Amino acid sequence: MSTLYLADVSTQITGGLLTFSDGTSVRVPSLANNGAATPVSFSARNTSYILLKVTAVSSSTTQAGLAEVRVFGLASS
Repeated sequence: MSTLYLADVSTQITGGLLTFSDGTSVRVPSLANNGAATPVSFSARNTSYILLKVTAVSSSTTQAGLAEVRVFGLASS
């Protein structure tokens, strides 16, 4: 996998960190606040899980969450 698309509605995540099962991490930019998917690209890798740690939200956000996570790439065989 090399790209995740994160969609956020009614709250706004303004920063985060994706951590993969191999221990590597990628910073997450501010997500669109209108439900549009925000691509997060990184070098291709195989992973058994992805952890999203929300590090910042807008001042009006009281609970952060995602409407959708889309992952693209080839599964390992």
